[in-house]
Amino acid sequence: MNLCFQQEIGLADDVLVDELDVPAPARGTLLPDVCSSLLVFVEAYPTNTTLTKYIFKVMGDNTDGLDRISSLPPFIVHHIMSYLSAKDVAKTSILSKRWSYFRASFPILDFDQSDYLGTEFWDGDLDILDLEIYAESYYEQTMKFVEFVNVTLHRFYELKLRMRKFRIFISPNQVKDLSDILDRWILEAVEHRVEDLNVDVLTKKDRLYSLPQTIFYAKSVTTLKLGGFKLEQPFDSMRLPFLKSLTLHYVHINEQILQKFMSECPLLEELSLFSCWGIKYICISKPLKLKTIRIVKTLGEDHLESIKIVAPNLQKISLGFEDRQIEPHVLELSGCLQLIDLEIVGKTFSDQEFHDLISNFPLLENLTLRYCCSLEKIMISSNRLKELCIDSCVNLKAIDLVTPNLLSFTYVSNPVPTFSITASCPWRVAFNYGAADVSWYINIKEFLSASNQIDELTILDSSMRTTFNLEDFQNIPPLPPCGVECLSLYTDALPSKYAALLDSIFWICFPKFLSITSGGENRNKFIKWLCMELMNEYVYCCNSLRMKCWRHYLKGFVISSSEMKEDNEPVDIDNLLDNLSTRPSETLRFRLEWSFPTYD
Repeated sequence: MNLCFQQEIGLADDVLVDELDVPAPARGTLLPDVCSSLLVFVEAYPTNTTLTKYIFKVMGDNTDGLDRISSLPPFIVHHIMSYLSAKDVAKTSILSKRWSYFRASFPILDFDQSDYLGTEFWDGDLDILDLEIYAESYYEQTMKFVEFVNVTLHRFYELKLRMRKFRIFISPNQVKDLSDILDRWILEAVEHRVEDLNVDVLTKKDRLYSLPQTIFYAKSVTTLKLGGFKLEQPFDSMRLPFLKSLTLHYVHINEQILQKFMSECPLLEELSLFSCWGIKYICISKPLKLKTIRIVKTLGEDHLESIKIVAPNLQKISLGFEDRQIEPHVLELSGCLQLIDLEIVGKTFSDQEFHDLISNFPLLENLTLRYCCSLEKIMISSNRLKELCIDSCVNLKAIDLVTPNLLSFTYVSNPVPTFSITASCPWRVAFNYGAADVSWYINIKEFLSASNQIDELTILDSSMRTTFNLEDFQNIPPLPPCGVECLSLYTDALPSKYAALLDSIFWICFPKFLSITSGGENRNKFIKWLCMELMNEYVYCCNSLRMKCWRHYLKGFVISSSEMKEDNEPVDIDNLLDNLSTRPSETLRFRLEWSFPTYD
């Protein structure tokens, strides 16, 4: 296959092997995963008709039993293999001599010690490796893994090919035993012009591996991911001219090194700092290409004094703080006028501080707030905002949205607020029942009534104290139940609470679909009770009341699907009830047909 054809099908940039004389296609059966990966590969290029036609021309109808995948050029086979796990890639070498070549020349080198070791060694407990009874055996297994990596790399290097990706995850009980080996692996990957370099060393803070200086001069690297290292100050200027994505996880880094990455990597577009320490002041100033920043701080790390970002082309910021003790005192993002996507997790700020913050972003389209527990009122006025997610802001009392172009609103695990909104968009809402009373039911119904398009409503009932009496609501102005596309109910209610639970839910809304997940020892009792209750045609329970219960408006139901049944045909209720005790815990999905009440 010549370069012109490769350019025509749009994959010339991914050609990583030369056309060599390799054995003819072998007959026999390929691994099923390889075949399914071919389908995934073709689906990944749905508009590339030239490529698709070429693959199907080579494959034919396969009625003669030939292995036609092996007839594909190596660079296409390597694309197919890139959809396989590292284990399955290794298996392909036994298929034939040609597949052995494909495996040896595959430019994605992925090594994970957790896959190589048995489960008796791998449970994430690093302290256990210090015990003499485990340390010796673990060391032997680690060295076998090292030998496997060495042999695989040597076979690849003999072919004198360019490396596309090198990933290594290893957890030595003593890093000093492997420092020279890790240095050599990194050096050789850089020498073979690796583009994606991912080195993750799982160890304790007092045993961190000091990264070799080689890493700062990897001219071919575009993606760099490092974990479990101590970054030392470079002796000279960094030479990472093509670096676009930098991810540091569990890395010791100081302000000077971070500044060198920012100032000496001119093409850097994405920066991620996860659980890093040694740095108190994060100052990112005017990196022209930077588009995405992610910073996550967890417990046990140094306290951040400040985060100041001035990035004129930045489009996405994600900030997460596990505890207020480690969150920054100063958060300055005013120099990010092109910001489109903002996510803040665990930040403590007042209502005014939040309002002042988001007012800096006139182009903001997506906003996510999680565990911002000090917020009491959210006020947003924006013609650009399209997606809003508020999750676990437990002290929130009021929301005021002037967002006419909002396309999606998600509200999960928060109190029921007073609410004002100008947009008509799909809602996804989740509440925990807790100790609900009359005012709570009224508030949640009024809140949901602000939308005419609730796609998903999730109710988690774990209080064991659900109470509901329809007579308590007869003296309030009647409000019809809300229309909901899908209601998901997760409950461990006791049998004595079944009726109150169902009455309260159907007073709030009439869902088109009801999905039930019931756990614990009462699971079968609840499902059987629910089916019998839905089938009960006795509707004289509240004739004397002005406001009738849901039983007067349910016209019919079917169980449209369950985890045990993949099609959409109705489940036979009698069969379901007869076999409940032998069925595993599952989610049952009811399709309900309603007539909605009208009130004068």
